[in-house]
Amino acid sequence: MLIAGESCSSNSSNTKYHVFLSYDGREGSHLKFINQLRASLKRKGIVANIPDNKEHVIEKSLAAIVVFSKSYGSSTLRLDELEKIAESKKVLGLDVFPIFYDVTPSDVRYQKNSFGEAFGQHIISSEQHKFKMKKWIDCLHQVADLSGYESKNRVTFLE
Repeated sequence: MLIAGESCSSNSSNTKYHVFLSYDGREGSHLKFINQLRASLKRKGIVANIPDNKEHVIEKSLAAIVVFSKSYGSSTLRLDELEKIAESKKVLGLDVFPIFYDVTPSDVRYQKNSFGEAFGQHIISSEQHKFKMKKWIDCLHQVADLSGYESKNRVTFLE
């Protein structure tokens, strides 16, 4: 990961951001956490993406922080983003750091409790969709298996 004060271009001519933030931007208590995370990163000189929903930004980042919240799994956009993050980790060596906001790694890994309810909205019988669901489940499992942080509505690690 890039140290505050270093230039993005010093590591790769293709790098534009230090960190790609993946989170559900819809209403919820996790947005206060996201705002505090962004502010903390900025104070440390770490450039995070502006949420513009463009997956190519992932490839131009040195690391990704995935903030899993209760509603994260309900967004096909976020799940597609997660798929791209997992692919970039495998192919490009992207560093990925999960944060579990008011969900547990087990909730994400196995699509349980409120996270599972949100994710369950995508269950459709078409064969093509079943393939997509399997890819999303594989990515959720991979990223939830990474060493991460369970916020439990706290932001102490940001200070």
